[in-house]
Amino acid sequence: MKSQIKKIKSDFVVEKGFTLIELLVATVIMSLVVTLAGTAFVSILQQNKKAEFETQRRTNLNRALDYIANEIRMANTISAGSDSEVMSLTIPTLTINYPVGVTNPTPNDALSYEFDNSNTVTYSIGDSTGVWADNSNPPSKSITRNGNFIVDAIKAPVREGNPLTCPNGTVYETTSGTCIPNCADGSTLSPADPVTGRNGFYACIYDSGNKADLYLYGKLSDDTSETMEVKSTVFTRAESVN
Repeated sequence: MKSQIKKIKSDFVVEKGFTLIELLVATVIMSLVVTLAGTAFVSILQQNKKAEFETQRRTNLNRALDYIANEIRMANTISAGSDSEVMSLTIPTLTINYPVGVTNPTPNDALSYEFDNSNTVTYSIGDSTGVWADNSNPPSKSITRNGNFIVDAIKAPVREGNPLTCPNGTVYETTSGTCIPNCADGSTLSPADPVTGRNGFYACIYDSGNKADLYLYGKLSDDTSETMEVKSTVFTRAESVN
């Protein structure tokens, strides 16, 4: 009777345990599940990071475009730059002369008004240096205003796909090897120098000198040659003064 009980207990213990093969199979399955879940999680994080990066780039480009457009509206003349210069703006300034010794003068106290039509602002393309430099080939550029930094990651669009084609609204230029805006009749593309100047910031300046189509192209990401475009048509609002 005792031997029979021992046999039943022994069988019960065997039925409750796992074999080595079962443990190995379970471990492999668990490893696969964890690996797949981890890969999916990392992929989601990378996609989110890429989307956030692209959103930030587009925001920076739009802010730069708005800044330049607002300054054009304050100008009375737009003219093409030279070499890598994109354009020059003539912005009139007003000086009010008040009587000497008047405390807290108001416009009603003004003796005279003087207009200065010599204030010039120049927008150019330059190399991205310092913390703005990157390792892309060719490296991206930056937009400067009278030599002061405005925005980085400016990059001229290039032909892509099979066959190679330029983005909509642009045409291929063999001299610079990039895609440039197709300016409307009555306007001229600036910068004038196709080699040193055409690097992702363009202005189609109309013959009247009071209208410009602006085009900014920025890097979509650090690991692709694809670019994003922001553009706007802007008119000057200031009147010419003598």
